Amino acid sequence: MSGRTALDAERFLRDIATHQMEVLRDDGTHRHLRFQAPGSTDMHFDLITWPGYLCFTGDMGTYVFRRLKDMFTFFRPADDACASRDPLANIDHQNWAEKLEATDKGDGHSEFDPRAFKREIAKQRFELVRGPGRNWKKDERREMWDELDEVMNKADEGEAQAIVALQEWFYQPRRYEPGCCPDGVYLETSDFPSCKTYTYRFLWCCYALRWGVQRYDAWRATQAPMPPFPYASEMMKVLDAAWTGDTKKAGAYATLIADKMAQAGQPEQAAWLREYVEVLEGNRKPVRIHPAGAADPTHNDSPMPAPGMRG
Repeated sequence: MSGRTALDAERFLRDIATHQMEVLRDDGTHRHLRFQAPGSTDMHFDLITWPGYLCFTGDMGTYVFRRLKDMFTFFRPADDACASRDPLANIDHQNWAEKLEATDKGDGHSEFDPRAFKREIAKQRFELVRGPGRNWKKDERREMWDELDEVMNKADEGEAQAIVALQEWFYQPRRYEPGCCPDGVYLETSDFPSCKTYTYRFLWCCYALRWGVQRYDAWRATQAPMPPFPYASEMMKVLDAAWTGDTKKAGAYATLIADKMAQAGQPEQAAWLREYVEVLEGNRKPVRIHPAGAADPTHNDSPMPAPGMRG
């Protein structure tokens, strides 16, 4: 863990004890949430989603995941975690790491674990003693044992030094006995484990993902559902045409919607759209129409995007 204090759920919860959630965007699978303590950026983080992706970024690093259309679904706790009433339990770090598209440029998501390297060397040393070492002299076994101590200690100098020591180690007994390999013995490297562990920041990120999604779900449950807008798809055509500067097409779409609104008994909304058509055609200055139907000259901004101005 790079010399840092080991991370567990209790430690993480202390880190974010005063964090608050700010919803910067919440539009289907397009979300931007910010979590931080008031007046502080210490250990703050953002969760940003778009279809198929989630980006965790902030004081504890940056990681991008890809799996499902709505990545919040992927990071929600499984049924067994819910049953245990501990949403931070049963995080599958390996599975989550496999969904990484990009990892933090500083610490990454995995690092060399000296303890795992030493455990593997100790295991192979014991197998050598029980195998070919049974036919060695006692002092030869001791010599081999001490040499492997030196290989194990290389792990404290870093992954590169440890791997070199592993690959270069060779022991040949001073005197051969029946059954002893005359060519000496090597350490097995073909199936040597990776000796990797997850970085502190990645583990923190995983806790933050699970916790952040839980906070979002709790907030979302308190929000009143928005009534569906009956002309949403038609209005998008108006916006797309206006943003690309095609005022004629935008005006035609808006006029059709205004006619539908008038027929549906929505004269105020119809008047609002017809005003926008006149603005598009350059026949009047932008004036916002209030629901009561009165013009408000204090507003000289258009109620809809200006032609050619993408929002």
